[in-house]
Formats: sequence, structure tokens, C-alpha cells
Amino acid sequence: MKLITKGDLLIADPKMFSDYNFRRSAVIIVDHNHHGSVGFVLNKLHEFSSQDIIPEINYNFPIYRGGPVEMENLYFIHNQPKKIPNSLKIKNNLFWGGDFKKVISLINSKQIKLNQIKFFLGYSGWSNQQLEIEIKEESWVIFSGELKIKDIFRNSERIWKEKMLKLGGKYLLWLNAPENPYHN
Repeated sequence: MKLITKGDLLIADPKMFSDYNFRRSAVIIVDHNHHGSVGFVLNKLHEFSSQDIIPEINYNFPIYRGGPVEMENLYFIHNQPKKIPNSLKIKNNLFWGGDFKKVISLINSKQIKLNQIKFFLGYSGWSNQQLEIEIKEESWVIFSGELKIKDIFRNSERIWKEKMLKLGGKYLLWLNAPENPYHN
């Protein structure tokens, strides 16, 4: 079994259609250690926008459903570590967290743009070995090093379908199926 590392992309296997939180999801792993794993669902747009949650932001940024854990908390990933102090490196030019007051100031002064930051309500979390078990059970497919940073911020709604196409074979059947096959 392939080892999980920060920056890996998890693609939900189509058989996870009954799991509301993760069906057809693409999750970026932002931390993985002996305590467990943390990630954010990249492709599930929330009905809220940044101005609904953070009224002091002058511009409207989309909010994504990061996962079923702590859904009342706001998290973010970005590619601006020099501008945002206390950021944690995920990989290459991808970071999470940092000084939130600085983020608000940078957005309001147009120093951070839509294609440089992504906001999430909640996160996806797994206890020690839980994610490895789910991967062994073929609930997830791991993609390492294939995700372009720009796609995280610009084209994330299409990631799941694009990866299904890349996997080919039995996965192609699921591309045009309804999100929940019982609704067919």
C-alpha cells in the first residue's frame, strides 16, 4: 500500500455514493502523522460565501465544505506564505492557515486574489490508521504529486471527474451517473 503524505490528493471511490460528506469528493491532505490525518474537501461548494461569514471582508470569495469535522470553524489554504505569517507548509507552494487578521487586510487591499486562497467550513479528519484502513478497503484512490496548485484554486469542482477519467476502466461508468445512483 502506498504511504500517505501531506499534499496527496484523495479521490473518493464511486462506491462511496451513500456517504453524503465524501461522495464524489477530492480531498487534499494537509497533515498526516502518527496521530492521524487532516484534509479539506476541495470540490464541494458551500451555499455561504465569505461575506456571509466574515462581514469585514470587502470581496466575495466562495466557501467550500471542508469536511464533517468542526463545520462551524473557517479554515483556509493558500499560496502566499510570504504575505501570510504563521502559515504551515503542505508542499511546494501550498500552505494552510496563518494570521487571519492579516488575510482580511490583504484581501481588502486586493493583495490576495481569488486564485491564491481557498476557504473551508470544517475539515476532514481521520484518527491514527483510520485513513489507511479506508484506503485498503478501496474507499479512496491516492494521487501523489499530480495536482497542480492552480487547479486547487481555479478548477476544483472538476477534479473528481478528471481523476475518474484518468483512472479509466471501471471508473468511466460513473462519470455520467447521478451522484446517488438510487436517484436514477
